[in-house]
Order: sequence, then C-alpha cells, then structure tokens
Amino acid sequence: MVGLIALLALCAVPHIVRASGDDCAPRDGMYVHAALMLSKGYEPYVHFTQVAFPLAEAVLAAVITVAGPTLPAVEWTTNAVILLTALALFVAVRRSLGLRPAVIAALLWSWGLWVVHFNLFERETWAALGTSLALLAYAPLVAARADADPGPDDDDEARARPGPVPLDWPRAARIALALGLAFTIKITAVMPAAGLCLHRALVGDLRGALRLGLLYSGLIGAATLSASTVWGRPFLEQVYMFGFFRQQTHDVLGAWGEVVAHLDHTLLLGFVGLVTWAPRRGRGLAGAAALVLLMDLLYATVISPTLWDHNLLNLFPACAVLGAGLVDALLRPGRGRLRLAALGVAGLLVLAVVFGSRPYMAGEYGPRGPGFGGRAREGLERRAELIAMHTGPDEIVECIMPWWAFVADRVKFVRYWDLAPVALGVEASLRADGWSATFAKRHDALLLGPGLPPPPKKTQNLQAYAARLMACSLTYIRPELLDALQRRELGLILEPLPPGVLTERDLWAAGYQPFEQWGLRAWKPQAGSRPAVRELHQR
Repeated sequence: MVGLIALLALCAVPHIVRASGDDCAPRDGMYVHAALMLSKGYEPYVHFTQVAFPLAEAVLAAVITVAGPTLPAVEWTTNAVILLTALALFVAVRRSLGLRPAVIAALLWSWGLWVVHFNLFERETWAALGTSLALLAYAPLVAARADADPGPDDDDEARARPGPVPLDWPRAARIALALGLAFTIKITAVMPAAGLCLHRALVGDLRGALRLGLLYSGLIGAATLSASTVWGRPFLEQVYMFGFFRQQTHDVLGAWGEVVAHLDHTLLLGFVGLVTWAPRRGRGLAGAAALVLLMDLLYATVISPTLWDHNLLNLFPACAVLGAGLVDALLRPGRGRLRLAALGVAGLLVLAVVFGSRPYMAGEYGPRGPGFGGRAREGLERRAELIAMHTGPDEIVECIMPWWAFVADRVKFVRYWDLAPVALGVEASLRADGWSATFAKRHDALLLGPGLPPPPKKTQNLQAYAARLMACSLTYIRPELLDALQRRELGLILEPLPPGVLTERDLWAAGYQPFEQWGLRAWKPQAGSRPAVRELHQR
C-alpha cells in the first residue's frame, strides 16, 4: 500500500507543478460552461448546444455546486480522473505483465505530454478512465504466459500458447459497463469496444466476443433511448447528427502527418511497442491494447473528419500499456534483436518528425510550449472578474471565450459560437428539407436551412465549415442577438466581438456604451437603464 501511494504521488508530480504554474490550457470551454448551466437548472440540448452525453458535465456541475466555478475546482477534478486512470492501468498491467511494467504504464500515462498539457478539461482525458477500467476488467482473461518473456531473445517468445479463458457473462458485463462509461463521456469511445471484441474473436473466443458486443450494444442503446426519451429529437440531432457536419481538417495522409507531428514520449514508445513488441504477444494484454490502439487510430486518421492535438489523448491508455511492455522487455538481458528493431522503428518515426511536412508540435500553447504552456491564468481570471464586477448574478453576458463567463459565474447568451450556429442550421434543414437534402449539404459551404440558398459573399473565401459557421451565425444567431440587445437582456458584452456577426454600430444602436478597465474593453447598457433578465431562453 505504501508503494502504491508513493507511485500515485509520483504520478501526481507533473500535475501539481502544472496547477501551481502561471499557465493553463483553457480549451473546450463550452463543456465547463455547460456544467455551470446544469448547476443553475438549465437543460442540455434545450437551453444550450451539447454534442455529447452530459455525464461529464453533470459530474462537474456537482463539483461546481460545492466548490464554485473556479479553475482549481475543474483542474483538480480532472487530476483526480487522471490518477484514477493511472491506478486502473497499474492494476491491469500488474495482473498480466508484472510489477515493473505496471509502474511504467502508470507513469507513461500520467506523465504524457498531452495529459499534462490539457490540465483543465478534455473529454478524451475523462473517457480514458472508462477505457482503462475496461482493460482492468479484461486483464484476467489473458493468460500470463501469453505475455511472458521466457526466452533470451524474441525467437523464443511464447512457446506455449494456452487456449483463451472464456469471457463469461458477468465479466463481459463489467467490461461493457466500463466501456459504456467511456461512451457516455465521448461517443467515439466505441472504438476501444470494437478493439476488445475483435481481440476476443481473434484468440478464438467467439462466444465471448458476441457476449461483450451484445451487452455493450444494449448499454449504449439503452443510454440513447433514455436520453432521447428525456430530451427528444434535439438530443439525437446534436449528439449523433452534428458530427457529420464537422470541419474536414485533413485527408488520411494529412491526419497521419498530424499524429507524427505531435508524438511525445508516450505515443512514441507506444507506437514502437505496437510494431516490435506486441505482435508476438497477441493473445495477451499486449494484443488487446494493440487492437484498441489500432481502432482508435483508424477513427482518428480515416473515419473522423477532424483531428486536433487533444484528440490524441484517446491513444494514451493503449500506448501506455504497449510502451510499458516494450521498456520492460528492453531492460531484460539478451534482447538484442528487439533492441535493434525498436531502435529502427523509433529512428524512422524521428525521421518522419524531422522531415515531415508539418512543424513538430505546431500550435498555440503559450510561452512554455505544449507541456506546461497555455494561456495565462491571470488574464483569464482578470476578464472573469471584470464580468462579475459589472453584472448581477442573474444577468446574461456575452464573450467569445466560455471560460471567462464560467469563472465569473455568469451564463453566456450564445452557446456556443463554434457549435450552436451549425446545430441550429442542421435542425432547420432537417425540418424544412429532410434527411437526404441535409446530408447532401454536409461537405459544402451552403447555408444549412430551408432550400439551398447560396452562402453570403463574406464567406466565399473561407473553408467549408468556417463558411457554414459564418452563414448560420448570420442567419440564426445574429437576429436573436440583436433582439436581445434591443431588449437589454445582455448585462455586458466583453470584447473582442464575434467577427462578422456583431459590430460596434450594432451596440451603439441598441443603446450600449463602451468602457475600459484593466486594459480591457467591454459594453454595457447606457446609464439609467438595466437589462431585463430572461430566466431561460433557447440557445
């Protein structure tokens, strides 16, 4: 127990350092703002756009209710999830590979560059807990000898290949529950489930694969049916339909280039382990982790239209297992061929990074890079303090960044700029044009809505998703925003203003006046008038 506590403390070191630093990574602020709205009694899919099940937001809402909407409250909740994931990986690998690789797996996960960098909230980090718990429940199925290193070199690997341990219904239910947890946090977590089902089938346990598949399908079907019963068609449209209208960021080759350009030590070791260490141990945990990783890579590089740096967090649990097994094998005596193979694969990956078409670790991470960089906490909190200072607790505000409103404990009017316009357009198009016409518009810049009107001129030089976002913002968001301004329903608008959608002329015309404080510029109703408070309004 003392050793386990020491390991978890070691896993927590980079996150303690991160939490005590000046920078943070305030990405995906719409989800923490959604948690704030849940804590205030708003409904997902009705009062704000929500493109996933609201489980993670509900947990954060409970934390916010107790600790308040602060950066530390969110950050330490995420850190708790990270440490629980490290613990699950440790126990899973300990059962199959031994103590040393278990320690390495926990450290590779918790010390991963992207796990450390995205310190506030990312759905992928939370979903990784479900994947790791599934590997933990799966580990007893794989015989220890299937992952063993009996011989002095790789030619002597796994001479005895025991038959598979059948997957019975109780264990299949535990695995399915863990995978279902991941799914209700991020629906793309269906890929690890596919990997584990495939592994069961490949080791000869077809009945086990069928049991796991049936239970998992039943769980996600029940979750979907329950949510659609509560929230109706908006839930189905936002969770399952919206993904078809996301931005196409890369082709397949470009997506692989993006993966290579963002390799950290955990991903590098995981990929090397996938190629050099896992193939001869396919019947054990190594094979299961390899198939989970391959399924996640298939989604990231082929199926998904988008790939951002934080999406790579999906790969980390499996890479931690594979990397730990590789490092443990390399530390054993007489592994000459494995060392040469690992060195060769690692060298090829390094060459791909050096001579690739994409800059290594490209992105806006702040002055200290992607590990401990980000945006200044002080700047974020200063903007939140300004919002809170000039508005009442029930007033609606507007700002580009949801984190500013969250820390100020205020509700934003537009929820959210990179989601709501397209979600509203999809809804309008489905109702007016039907399914086939709506899907026909998913790859172009046409305005999503009744008929097929051409996009506005100002969108002609934009990429398809950006053009669609602008067109839908002008059609669905701008009229409602102007109406709210005329009714004085917004207590404050913090610059920068949303480009192309709201202008200073609009604010002057609605009776708002600018003011400056702490080097920031904001707008509020002219003296003598207070904004009306709308208790609940559509997103």
